[in-house]
Amino acid sequence: MGGTFDEGTCGALTGALIEDGLVVDNPTIIKSNVKKIFNLFKEEYGSVCCGKIT
Repeated sequence: MGGTFDEGTCGALTGALIEDGLVVDNPTIIKSNVKKIFNLFKEEYGSVCCGKIT
């Protein structure tokens, strides 16, 4: 994000996590969802670092 491609977290992942926080109204569920989304993303793309994915 913000041009930090070599070291920053992927904006698509960050957006997905933000969206979950906006839609879900339970902090416990949000935390669980974030872990799942983060881990699935990392498993699929091998990294959460924008520069490594692109």
